[in-house]
Amino acid sequence: MKALPPDADERGFALIAAVASLAVFAAIALVVISATRIDLAKAQGELASAQTRLAAEGGLAIALHGLMNRDAATLALLDGRTQELDFAGSHLTITLIDERGKVNINAIEAPVIERMLSEAGLEGQAMAIARDSLLDWQDSDDEALPNGAEAPYYARQGITPRNGGVQSIDELGTIRGFTPAVVARLRPFVTVERSAVPFSSRYAGPQALAAIGDGRGAIAGIERQRELSGQRTAIGFTDPASWTGRPITVHVEAAAPGRGRYRLEAIVELTGKPAHPYVVRRIS
Repeated sequence: MKALPPDADERGFALIAAVASLAVFAAIALVVISATRIDLAKAQGELASAQTRLAAEGGLAIALHGLMNRDAATLALLDGRTQELDFAGSHLTITLIDERGKVNINAIEAPVIERMLSEAGLEGQAMAIARDSLLDWQDSDDEALPNGAEAPYYARQGITPRNGGVQSIDELGTIRGFTPAVVARLRPFVTVERSAVPFSSRYAGPQALAAIGDGRGAIAGIERQRELSGQRTAIGFTDPASWTGRPITVHVEAAAPGRGRYRLEAIVELTGKPAHPYVVRRIS
């Protein structure tokens, strides 16, 4: 067999090195392209989420404008109806809820808590666990009630019991016995606002009335159901005093194809003052 000249061997090694280098560069390029695609997809997702969020904020501004100007269509939402409209490429669902018709979870005792939890679908042992755990969360001591939970129970989850009032409806989800489904069912008729005006059955839904144990009982529930179905007007706004100072929850959900959903909720109080027509108590 005839031997190749030395320079041929060198050329062969050079060719192998070149091919190997090309393979390395190709691999690096593939990684860069993949990372770029991932970053691009992430950026597109963040942009879509931001657009939906901005649309929800636009819905909040629309609701506030209607409240401040006592727009009839907006005020009608306080009967429990829902407004739907398209805005900035998203479909908005806007709901207004008067906080005076909600059960203040930080100002009720065990019997009301039990009725409230019953309205959320809990009974028996499940109710007892949620009831005692809520009371333990709110009280200042570290002694657990028979079905409750204190610091040792939450330690493994890295949670510290508040030993005070619940600060948000979402916080309920950290309390033993309050599943996401239970919190979702409570959200429409409970509040955590310490400074909210006293409960008024005039603005309450059937669930809140049942929880409070309003003396008007079934009659009040029937009347409110009629209001919610649009058979009669729930609230009149001819007198400015009827809406000034009232805490109102504005719930907005924005949805768009390819952008997902964004939920925005704010508790606002109308002041009746032209310079500062409203105050935002809480937004989430």
